[in-house]
Amino acid sequence: MSRKYVTFIAHNEEFGMPIDYVNYIELPSKVTQIPKSPASVIGISTIRGNVVPIIDLNITLFDKGINLSEWNLARVIGVKVKQEEIGFLVEEAREIIDINEENIQQVNQGGIQYKIANLENGRLILITDPRELINSETFDYIENEMSETAETEEA
Repeated sequence: MSRKYVTFIAHNEEFGMPIDYVNYIELPSKVTQIPKSPASVIGISTIRGNVVPIIDLNITLFDKGINLSEWNLARVIGVKVKQEEIGFLVEEAREIIDINEENIQQVNQGGIQYKIANLENGRLILITDPRELINSETFDYIENEMSETAETEEA
């Protein structure tokens, strides 16, 4: 059985996210920084009329932000996690592909479980679940603090 994935680049590595979670892929627009936010939350942006928190996946996954010279390819992948709309900033959104479940392997590296799609020609794609990309501290911040900020921005 195969499943569709949106592939994207973060810190020059290829990742895949099940398309079921993805609501949109947009060009990044102006991001308003929010003081004292977690490092990965680079601010808020208006996307399709909604104020959305923007999380830089390079920071989340590799502790390094997206290089500003890369913004010409950068995209925001919009997902909904626990009823909260969140935009993941990535270096590049690549394609939507079908990945056969038998090509996905569980790998344990340093006590952390990863799923990796091993495709033809040695292409490896790290499979991500957007719910696991946000730690509880960051999610609590988005759910509580950013909701208040968004309401203030809309007023």
